[in-house]
Amino acid sequence: IVKAVNCDRYLLHIEDLWFVDDFKKIIELNPFSCSLTWNRDNKFCGGCYGWAGLNKEGERIVRQMKENKILVDLAHLNKKSFYQVLDIVCDRPYVSHTSFDFVVKDRRNLDDDQIREIIARKGFIGLFFFEKLTNSKNHSAKGIAKIIAKFIEKFGDENLGLGSDYNGIEKTPKDLRNKVDLMWQELENYKGEKAKLRKKNLYDLSRLAQP
Repeated sequence: IVKAVNCDRYLLHIEDLWFVDDFKKIIELNPFSCSLTWNRDNKFCGGCYGWAGLNKEGERIVRQMKENKILVDLAHLNKKSFYQVLDIVCDRPYVSHTSFDFVVKDRRNLDDDQIREIIARKGFIGLFFFEKLTNSKNHSAKGIAKIIAKFIEKFGDENLGLGSDYNGIEKTPKDLRNKVDLMWQELENYKGEKAKLRKKNLYDLSRLAQP
């Protein structure tokens, strides 16, 4: 659950729908977003460390999410499922928390082609602070700022935000444990409009998702 930007309410996100038998009950909760899986294959699709693709039941749920303006979180999907979901979602794709192959090559991270596809469809990518997938040398405010700067250099600043995953990662960068102000200060050393990264991108997406 995260607080909406410029809004006095919170947004509900559900990660991994493996437990769901009746998706109508999820719709009644009015979530902002849902992810289909968490790293491994489940009854709907393939996780990043699995090999399955999106099946018929998974496709049905994705279409229901689209109809009800619930964002499909593409985080944790393998490439096969990623592109299958993208074919249904079509525009404004959403990846809540991830890192990139140009930082650490791993099946959990997005490669350049996936990033370009998301950008072409005017989507959102949240960079998280997970040490293993951002490289231990980058596990600090300065290191995260360096990754952001590299992303901006390669792809621009219109589609990137923060997806820190504070409640999910095992180890938080010491200088980012309570606030990210130091990272914004570090980002001043690089080109790019930090205000967009800080608020505007996710705010634009949240307006699309909520009726």
